[in-house]
Amino acid sequence: MMCIVFDYSRILLQKEFSVGLLSWLMRGIWRQYNTPKRVMDR
Repeated sequence: MMCIVFDYSRILLQKEFSVGLLSWLMRGIWRQYNTPKRVMDR
């Protein structure tokens, strides 16, 4: 029983981590696209 619970929590943790990583990546890309080109050149 404990093994199943542990496995389920591990899957949940992996999903949370992947979602967080994806949102962080999207935010970084969004910031890059939205910054003015003047800032990027300097």
